[in-house]
Order: sequence, then structure tokens, then C-alpha cells
Amino acid sequence: MKATRFFQTALLIIGLGSLLACGEDEIQDTDLILGRWDIQEALRSGRPTESLDNLFFEFFEEGKMRTNITGSTVDGSYEIDGDQLQQRGGPLETNYTIQSLTDSMLVLSAMINKFDFKLQFTRTVQEE
Repeated sequence: MKATRFFQTALLIIGLGSLLACGEDEIQDTDLILGRWDIQEALRSGRPTESLDNLFFEFFEEGKMRTNITGSTVDGSYEIDGDQLQQRGGPLETNYTIQSLTDSMLVLSAMINKFDFKLQFTRTVQEE
């Protein structure tokens, strides 16, 4: 009987831990995204692509951004909602999933024109 009680308690703890882990997808410090990010690696459908070799994103306060994802530099806006980065304005409006965000690296994934993309950026330190 004690073994049954132990397994019930263990299952309850595992279940609660799994439930709490589901909420960890949310990006805690959205200010980390501010600044310029240059592409380090771009994968399209799991394979490296050179079509995005010079890609950058630049994020400013108040939800403003600049990027050259369409080939020419355009301004737009962005919003972060949980682990979703929503790019608005300009010729390409896309929702990215933030896979990872640290002070030096940003990893995004998205479905763009029916292709899966995984984009890895490094932060560019601007000299003043």
C-alpha cells in the first residue's frame, strides 16, 4: 500500500512540474532583444541557405524595428507576446518563434513562403 501511495505522490509531483514547465516558453526580459542582430546561420527546410547571408534585425524601444529580410532595408514594428515575435509593417509581416534569446545570441524560427526557417543571430556591438 505504501508503494502505491509513493507512486501516486511521485506522479502528482511530475505532473505539476510538467504543467509549470509549460509556462516557461515566455521570454522573461524582452529588453534583451533591443539592438542590432546580424545573421550567423540561416537554415531553410533544415539546410543552410546563402540567400540571407547579410540579414540583420535591429530592434528599438517602443516596438520599432529595421530589417533587410526582403533584400532592401525597411522599417517596421514588432511586438513580443510570450515566445512569439510579431513583425508588422513593411512588405513582410511574419510571426517568429523565439527559440533562444540571450545577451549575445538570438535564435528564431518561422514559416515564410511555405518554408521552415531557423535563423541564428549574434548581437552586433555598435561603436559610438
